[in-house]
Amino acid sequence: MISGLTTNAYYSVYAVSVDFNGQSLESDEAVFVVCLAPEHIDRPYYISATKTTISLGWTKPDYTGGCPILTYALLMKGPLDADFTEIDSAQITGRPYITEHTKQGLTSLGELYEFKISVTNEIGTVTSLEQQI
Repeated sequence: MISGLTTNAYYSVYAVSVDFNGQSLESDEAVFVVCLAPEHIDRPYYISATKTTISLGWTKPDYTGGCPILTYALLMKGPLDADFTEIDSAQITGRPYITEHTKQGLTSLGELYEFKISVTNEIGTVTSLEQQI
């Protein structure tokens, strides 16, 4: 086990074995970057709305765990839904530079919708608290 490592830092490691015959050749070098899962992302926030759309934004997390963000996922729960489901993944997934999205095709006028945003890096995912809009 190696301890005392710093997140967002690269480390090179190789191995040798030693026995009564002496020391082996060095193994191939392996390069690692140390990172953790993101720890927190704020709730999505309201930008604007029409009768059938809601535009939302979100802020990139302050701490990404030392790894780059790979993707966001926008989750929605409508007035008749029991659980949150991921929405519009084709427009959001794999695009870590996106920080706003417009959900189209809403039909329940005057009803509350709930939204969450999740952020993922190589190690894990964290999801925000819900935001009612």
